Amino acid sequence: MRLAILWVVGLFLSLLSLVVLKSISPDVVTRQFWFFCFGWMVSWLLLRFPTTALTRFSGWAYWLLVLVLLILLLTGSATRGTVGWFELGWGLKIQPSQFAVPLVAWYVAHFLSRSRSAVWQVAWRIALPGILIAVEPDFGTAAVYF
Repeated sequence: MRLAILWVVGLFLSLLSLVVLKSISPDVVTRQFWFFCFGWMVSWLLLRFPTTALTRFSGWAYWLLVLVLLILLLTGSATRGTVGWFELGWGLKIQPSQFAVPLVAWYVAHFLSRSRSAVWQVAWRIALPGILIAVEPDFGTAAVYF
């Protein structure tokens, strides 16, 4: 029941943002609509996976994120002074730092569930991607992250 409420609220906010976007920039509404559809499909698929299966891959996902953030600093394209985007072609860009918050939370939760670690062991695992994001410089995402 709670998941259904969350989905309805998310759908309402998505549709509301499309209405606002149409009043600001009507030429991108269709493209944004398809991004919403893709995002909702991905979230629906992820909710169907057992959490134990997802948790097994948390370490790989974390280190892949760190690697992607390092590659981004070397090869990413600058947008408004921030080197935080990969050009995918066809006018599409992706900002890997947006995936950092849930991936790191997922990894740290799994890490803490397996061992009783010292605070510094957890802190450096959180700080590493945060520092890489701050170096881009993407201070907004880094602030949300920390």
